[in-house]
Amino acid sequence: MGQKDLTQKTLESYPDVFADCVNALLYGGRCRLQAENLLPAPTESTYPDSADILHNQFQDISKFEMQDGTIRAQYTIENQSEPDRHMTLREFGYEGARYRSQYQNKEIYPVIDMVLYWGKRRWNSPKNRRLCMWNHF
Repeated sequence: MGQKDLTQKTLESYPDVFADCVNALLYGGRCRLQAENLLPAPTESTYPDSADILHNQFQDISKFEMQDGTIRAQYTIENQSEPDRHMTLREFGYEGARYRSQYQNKEIYPVIDMVLYWGKRRWNSPKNRRLCMWNHF
């Protein structure tokens, strides 16, 4: 992992910075997510390949939004420094693993992923799932 990646993850690990990023990117700058309601969430999940061999997948930073001791939502920020046409598919896998982990939960909470692109080249890969799926058919 490069120094830039570590710096981004360290900065985003602060609850106030994380909340500001989510509020700016997802909620149009409205102060919807409060730093004091955030707790660290797991960033590692596993998945089986076609031979049933388990592999790890890691995300950059993830936090639970808590309300009255209950998880209200899980937000994840992924940093990307190079365009990657498979990024939205990777996000599908991450989200799927987090929803799968909720199977036994009484209450199901939403999982919300965001990707921050820090590269210099123009991002010419899909920017959302609808475009991602359309480009693969």
